Amino acid sequence: MSIVKLEPGKLKVLIGVRPLVILGLAATIAVGSGCEKKTAKLALSEALSLAEDGGSDKWVQANALVENSIKQGVTDERVVKFYIICLYNLKKYKRALRITQEQLADNPDDFLVNYFAGKIYYETEQYQTAETYLTRCNSIRPNHLDTLVLLTNCSRRLNHPRTAELYEKLLGTTEFSRSFLAMNGLGVCYTEQKRYPHAMSKFSSALKYSDQHPMVHLNIAILGDRYLHLPEIAERHYQQFLDSSSRGYSRTRNQVIARLENM
Repeated sequence: MSIVKLEPGKLKVLIGVRPLVILGLAATIAVGSGCEKKTAKLALSEALSLAEDGGSDKWVQANALVENSIKQGVTDERVVKFYIICLYNLKKYKRALRITQEQLADNPDDFLVNYFAGKIYYETEQYQTAETYLTRCNSIRPNHLDTLVLLTNCSRRLNHPRTAELYEKLLGTTEFSRSFLAMNGLGVCYTEQKRYPHAMSKFSSALKYSDQHPMVHLNIAILGDRYLHLPEIAERHYQQFLDSSSRGYSRTRNQVIARLENM
């Protein structure tokens, strides 16, 4: 058995699309003169109002509005950015990525466009490419929490050397200071770095904040068994894993039972 990483996708992005839209676009809608600016403002305002509802049918309507305005010749970057967001929500990833590349050709440091490019590549499991965009986002806005979450998940999947540093940053935020998934992830990193006492400390914290999650018990048991050679700790947590786990862990339970019989 090896240390359990748990599913990194459970470190959910907290802010989501809607606040990005409201803060990143609505607050900067141009009020200046000119037909295109007025058309852009109207199209974007109506589309934002629809998107606030959050339903898939509303995103379809919002997408139709901005798409139509672009076909009519509107080139306002806020409309184009919101079009990317609409396409993302409708899972029209190929078209969304094509537009992100067009936008980044003119402005490679645009945070929102880089963010959605990275997010799409991450969700389509193209982690190496996603990491490039998310790293750029992180350099543009180092304190943007959603970017940090996605970049941490991405780095963990790629076994990147800086993953521990990213988990440490996450745990330093108010939102994730008590996240057992982040603690467990950092414990895994410390184990891989052979920093075993640090790993035990993080797994113990994860156990506290996870309400005795069975897989955290298992990590403590494996760490004590294979790396720290502490059989009493290992046996206790192997047993606690068995006591707290359900049938969904049948294969792992059989491995644990076999290990206990040989200790």
